[in-house]
Amino acid sequence: MDIVNTLYEKLNKRMKITKYDYSRQWLGKSKGYLAYLQSTKSQPSLNVLFALYGQAIRQRQIWQRSTETKHGNDKAIYNENTRYFADIENSIEKEIRQQALTM
Repeated sequence: MDIVNTLYEKLNKRMKITKYDYSRQWLGKSKGYLAYLQSTKSQPSLNVLFALYGQAIRQRQIWQRSTETKHGNDKAIYNENTRYFADIENSIEKEIRQQALTM
């Protein structure tokens, strides 16, 4: 649950994403899923972590591909966003590995 909350806070701070959009677009669940996890203090399923991981990979790839056509300050901004999503991707991967060890 910590990774799901932590990433929501990071994404909300940077992208102003709502809990509803995060639940649907990033977690692949209904719009109230994050609220459900928070209120019940439940752990997300492995499927949710994989959905989150896949979305982080997609976002990193989008920014990375876009970097190739940019120059100067634009390129720096796109590189920063690529690193941002790569860091998110790495955090999720670590969480998935941790959960795999407990199975």
